Amino acid sequence: MKKFFSLSILLLIFYVSSAQYDSQFCLNMFNHMAINPGYAGSKDAVSLVLLGREQWMGFDGAPTTQVFSIHTPFKLFNAQHGAGLSLSNDKIGFETNLGIHLAYSYHKTVGQGNLGIGFNAGVINQSLSPDWKYPEQASDPAVPVGGDDKPMIFDLGLGAFYQTDNFYFGISSTHLNQPKIKYKEGIIDDKYSYISRHYYITAGYTYQLANPLFEFRPSVFIESDKTSSQYSVNGIVMYNKRFWGGVSYRLTDAAIAMFGVEFLSGLNIAIAYEMPATTKINYKYQSGSFEFVINYTFKVSVEKEKNIYKSIRFL
Repeated sequence: MKKFFSLSILLLIFYVSSAQYDSQFCLNMFNHMAINPGYAGSKDAVSLVLLGREQWMGFDGAPTTQVFSIHTPFKLFNAQHGAGLSLSNDKIGFETNLGIHLAYSYHKTVGQGNLGIGFNAGVINQSLSPDWKYPEQASDPAVPVGGDDKPMIFDLGLGAFYQTDNFYFGISSTHLNQPKIKYKEGIIDDKYSYISRHYYITAGYTYQLANPLFEFRPSVFIESDKTSSQYSVNGIVMYNKRFWGGVSYRLTDAAIAMFGVEFLSGLNIAIAYEMPATTKINYKYQSGSFEFVINYTFKVSVEKEKNIYKSIRFL
């Protein structure tokens, strides 16, 4: 039975239509660069993020994902800009997706906050390595028959991100050009699938509680590909701007526990454990999902040192 459910999930990958493609995360509030290029350069420092996710632990062929991003602000022609790089590796069953995207954003002060509008461009390499075992040499024409295929596709994204000292709001779309994935003959019968546009809305707020050492930070995360949608509601309590804990609920899908700490100045680590809350199959065949984020932020000074000379020789 366990193999049957694994096989069912893998078969869904090859349904020739526009299906949800982007990886699913718990710690979305720390991973804006993966979905919104308008976020690039939004911090007054260089920011690096490393994220790892093991989904449905114990389930054969379960998704595993790694994401690395770096972004920084810069000034050009008396205007504020941002630039960033995102790398992703996503594997489920015999499909592996490698992505690399460069992001640019333009920033402008709006009201009491900063608005960043940006786009990203990159490539996605999708690798298929099916190795089916058919009983008595039988085969199904709807299932890939073997071999390797690694199509490379061009990908675009667009987004806007607005933030103040205690509020942020983002709206974005990935796979804006709906790139088509063309497989070679013998993999999916010379047909193609495409990656549908995904749409995102994120928002968060920081409330200062009566005790000045505590803050409450609620946030929401909405994702849709026009076929299906996901809604997440998050809430974390931060102590002394260093330790925090919280919970998240993905509607009709999962409950999530989250914890984080700032170990050194600029170095933050967060972990999350997710337990699906919909079917008995989830509890019987897998033991939840685990995710971690390491974020390091630092400033780089490029200003020249000011030298003061007391000798009249240098006047």
